[in-house]
Amino acid sequence: MVTATIKNGQKFYDPLNKSFNYFLKNAFASGKSILVGTNPMTGQVTTVIRSSKNLIKSRIYINTVIMISAKEVLEILQQILDQKDTKELIKSFQTKIWSDELVDDDYLSEILTELAYDLDFYEPDIVLRKEDGSFYDNKRLKEIINNGIGKINGHIKRRITFLSISSL
Repeated sequence: MVTATIKNGQKFYDPLNKSFNYFLKNAFASGKSILVGTNPMTGQVTTVIRSSKNLIKSRIYINTVIMISAKEVLEILQQILDQKDTKELIKSFQTKIWSDELVDDDYLSEILTELAYDLDFYEPDIVLRKEDGSFYDNKRLKEIINNGIGKINGHIKRRITFLSISSL
């Protein structure tokens, strides 16, 4: 039921607990609803609540403001690496990154903004690439994305270590 809630539930952001929450109303035959909380950095499930009470608090923001987790970013970057025609995926990635209130982590936001900017210079067409020396090819694209993935993963590891130490 947890997996189904994450897949089909309405996504919310909880700034107090800094988590993404997925909510399914009347998910059970008894009429009870389910709320599944996940860590935005790892996607790991942190909370599961089954209740007939209101599970959505006033502090929780419905996902009309786009929020994205590090896990989701890594999935998008992997898709870009795996695709032949990457221009649309890059454009979609940049749109998400440049949206306001996207990431609730200043350092991660800085990494992603820098990466989105760098991706602006990817040009798969060799003729167009010759027009400007700042354009680059697929080989450089992979280097830039892999470097970005490395920075994101490093940040996640540091953050998890910090959270583990600070909760002692």
